[in-house]
Amino acid sequence: MKAVLQLPFMAIVVVPFCLSYLFQIEEPQMWNDLSPPITVIGIIIAVIGLGLFIKSIILFVKIGQGTLAPWNPTQNLVIVSLYRYTRNPMLLGVNLILLGMALLLHSTVILLWNISFVILNHFYFILREEPELLRKFGDEYATYVKHVPRWLPRLSPWKPESYE
Repeated sequence: MKAVLQLPFMAIVVVPFCLSYLFQIEEPQMWNDLSPPITVIGIIIAVIGLGLFIKSIILFVKIGQGTLAPWNPTQNLVIVSLYRYTRNPMLLGVNLILLGMALLLHSTVILLWNISFVILNHFYFILREEPELLRKFGDEYATYVKHVPRWLPRLSPWKPESYE
């Protein structure tokens, strides 16, 4: 399990703090002017992101019979719970954690890392992950893609016929 959590730990902890150390910039006055509300909003967003991330990992293990790690991928397509709202709740969680950290720590560098992380993952999923899932799970995944958005959650859960 430790090996599985290394990638998220790198994205959420190591990279942001290394970037913050390397690019020590004077933060805009905006951060100080709005400090208390931004700090509280940051905590709320980070906690929501952490909840999404943890729940996604649990679903991968229990239902998918695998992990987020490429060396131990899921054996079953996970399309229940959070995955009825968005195809990538795990990465949505990581992005919310990073956004929350940027707000909590009043860090433009972490905010820029979060934006970069979103862009990199967007293209990775389109070019690599989704074609691989389509090959692995075929029509079931193609149907899922038609009904559930990649990033921004649906307002109501998708209810596939096989799970009703």
